[in-house]
Amino acid sequence: MPDPLLRFKPSVPYLLVDELRLSVHDLVEVRNLAASLFGLEQLSGSDDLFLLGERLNIWMSMNPDLDSLRRDFLIFFENTLKTDEYNNLPNPFSGDPMLQERVKRWKAELRAEGKAEGQRTLLRRMKAFGMSISEIAEVTGLPEEEIRHLI
Repeated sequence: MPDPLLRFKPSVPYLLVDELRLSVHDLVEVRNLAASLFGLEQLSGSDDLFLLGERLNIWMSMNPDLDSLRRDFLIFFENTLKTDEYNNLPNPFSGDPMLQERVKRWKAELRAEGKAEGQRTLLRRMKAFGMSISEIAEVTGLPEEEIRHLI
């Protein structure tokens, strides 16, 4: 490259980290966020996942500037890490287990309400198509009195 153009040559410093050779378990104690993220990829089980999450949460809770990052980890944990394998694992970033249980109860109540509303809609449609209460009871297996109540 000609000398006058050298000042336009891009220069991008970087650090190459070989994740497979990196022992992240020691680095988490140093409260290194990058090492913690690499550690998520190297987990061997749900106990390690929860322990790493707890350590990260404690470290981030010491700095109020990291509150938005903690919320991001909460969402990331729920939507990405909490698979069927880890489904009953508590979210270490949720903070308030009582609130978490309350939200679970609300979700269950909303599901039940939705199911009941769907059932009412179906029964009303069956009635609108000219089916009698006894025919609807025979098809659905519900008692006739309950069908009358829901319609």
